[in-house]
Amino acid sequence: MSSNDTAALVDNRVRALSILDSLQETLDDDDAHFTVSLDFLDRFHHALDLLESTGEDMALFRVPDHVVVRAIPGRTNVTPHVLRESFIQRVREVRSYFRIRGAVLERAAELGERPERLIGFEAPAVV
Repeated sequence: MSSNDTAALVDNRVRALSILDSLQETLDDDDAHFTVSLDFLDRFHHALDLLESTGEDMALFRVPDHVVVRAIPGRTNVTPHVLRESFIQRVREVRSYFRIRGAVLERAAELGERPERLIGFEAPAVV
């Protein structure tokens, strides 16, 4: 992998985490009755796409369809949106995952240990 490729991966990760931070700050600052528009969902999934482009598996963190409220033409007057608490939870989960993983990897490097041992998991020995 060239240094340009590595720089692009790092840049995508930084962009994604910046989007997540921005979403979190915006949601924390807004009134609790504020509806989370589908634009927020699109930004969130764009951040996950950027992280996936760096080799991360983000499938677990995607917002499931059952928390997205969509208008049914001619049958409802609802503005499409995402259920607020479910969305906030997903944003926090991703940010927490990278914060915890970063701390574990940093500590593992300091101690010269494998990260698996620091989180209380070590794969069974193959016999």
